[in-house]
Amino acid sequence: MLYCLIGVFAGGGIGATLRYLLTICTRNLFSSTLYGTFISNMLGCFVIGIAFYFVTTFSEYMSENIRAFVITGLLGGLTTFSTFSLEIFSMLTEQRFYAAFTYMILSVGAGLVFLFLGFTGAKYL
Repeated sequence: MLYCLIGVFAGGGIGATLRYLLTICTRNLFSSTLYGTFISNMLGCFVIGIAFYFVTTFSEYMSENIRAFVITGLLGGLTTFSTFSLEIFSMLTEQRFYAAFTYMILSVGAGLVFLFLGFTGAKYL
């Protein structure tokens, strides 16, 4: 358990640093951080797809420590969007279409609502 926690910690630091560097590079190129966020999210989705393939195909060769480092730490630090996409993908491959689309709509919708509540509520702190 301790090694998993260390892996998550180290991977999260690396992933967050990569996201920050992508944001700086794209802000300098395009005068916007939007591209860095988009690239981080898409890169995270691509890499989590690869990781998920290896975890499901070669699970006996991949330790929990490696999974914690790569999936939870590195990709979680780079983007939580990749995990969100993996959860939806898993539901779709299990043919749980209603659950997948409900989760997608509620997550994005509720996320925006809570962002708004936090933003507007902050002025009363």
